[in-house]
Amino acid sequence: MHRLPYIMCLCMIASIALAIDASAYVRSGDELALLRVRLAKGASYRYGMSMTTSQDMTVAMNDISNESTSNMIMSMMVNDATIDRADITSTLSDVTTSVRVRGMDDLGVSRDTTMRLSQFDGVTVRFTMDQFGRASKVSTSLDGGASAFVSSMKVFERFSSYLPKEPVPVGGTWVITTNDTTAAPTGSGDVRTMMTMQFTYRGVRDTLGTRCWVIDASSTALTQEGDINASGIELELEGSGQSSGRTFLDVASGMLVASYGTVAMQTQMSLSGQQSMVVPVATQIRYTLTRMSERR
Repeated sequence: MHRLPYIMCLCMIASIALAIDASAYVRSGDELALLRVRLAKGASYRYGMSMTTSQDMTVAMNDISNESTSNMIMSMMVNDATIDRADITSTLSDVTTSVRVRGMDDLGVSRDTTMRLSQFDGVTVRFTMDQFGRASKVSTSLDGGASAFVSSMKVFERFSSYLPKEPVPVGGTWVITTNDTTAAPTGSGDVRTMMTMQFTYRGVRDTLGTRCWVIDASSTALTQEGDINASGIELELEGSGQSSGRTFLDVASGMLVASYGTVAMQTQMSLSGQQSMVVPVATQIRYTLTRMSERR
């Protein structure tokens, strides 16, 4: 006659346990993360960066393709740091580039070339990084041509984290819009890129032996336009595309541990001057940026 109260008691205990577990899950899911960069003066980091750019275009009924891959190592030292900003010097080394061109046999250009750019060894770039992970170039020892090469790899854009101002839960999103102007690599003029990215915080994960915040990014708008004048040829370009990637940030400092992503653009180039034609160009960029162990 005591069995029914006993069963009821067990059911009550089980219900309480389930309620406690559910409550703990809700609290865990509702935890907010304050994503910030907090660097220490004297801290050092070392990164390997690789970027591959593939282009396909049609010029005067000829299909032309080219692919270039650039690699470099960047050693970074934090010169000074406050609660909201750090001053960093990056030293470049082991810079290589390889180029593969197809479809220009008549001009004798179809070939594979790999070069080690030793002139970049020891080159320094000084920049600042704020508490939201945004990197801004301050000065460089590069000359004009070399500076254009490093600029084309968009080191600071890849290195920037674009963290939210408010704490976010797992699955939380925020949106950042950027406007970037890049000088033409040759001649005069520039290329302007307007991009709106949506970021999503995915939580914490161990990566390369480090506890990391994981952040995904995907473009909701990406457009490009430009005006370039080189060797008597005037060129106007406009295009649109998509960008996506994933970033891993050290929970302890907010400093980058790894980042990878892709950019795909469809661009139309209109040439006038000595030559007049419209050239459609499909471009795909793949990049990785990974923290490396310090040399012993």
